[in-house]
Amino acid sequence: MEINIKNNAGELRIATRRVDSEYREIEYSMELNPTINFDRLFSRLEPVTHNVSDAHWVIGYKGKIGIIKSNTGKTVYSGLRDLSINTNNLKGKIKEEFSNKHFHLYLKSFINRFIYLDEIIGELLQNKDE
Repeated sequence: MEINIKNNAGELRIATRRVDSEYREIEYSMELNPTINFDRLFSRLEPVTHNVSDAHWVIGYKGKIGIIKSNTGKTVYSGLRDLSINTNNLKGKIKEEFSNKHFHLYLKSFINRFIYLDEIIGELLQNKDE
């Protein structure tokens, strides 16, 4: 199965395949919109006590999406709620295997976080004069 989402946040492409009777694979590539003002985005975040130093909840989306600001690595999902954004590399591509029990949970979380990010970016674009 393939899923492609293009919105204000950028583009997310997901491909899935069955590995065997117990595991499935999700491969995704994400490319965030380079015209996004990330300084404004990060100014709307609230700090959260996390195991990383620069993790934040998005105001209004607490518990749904957390954003980790990074200057190294790729822009990728982390766990079920976080998105790690490398401000120097807005692209990321990952392939992971999940048990059948957790496959739909992760697939849904990848899609939902990209939709939440679209809503957040849309709000920033509407209020760009603030």
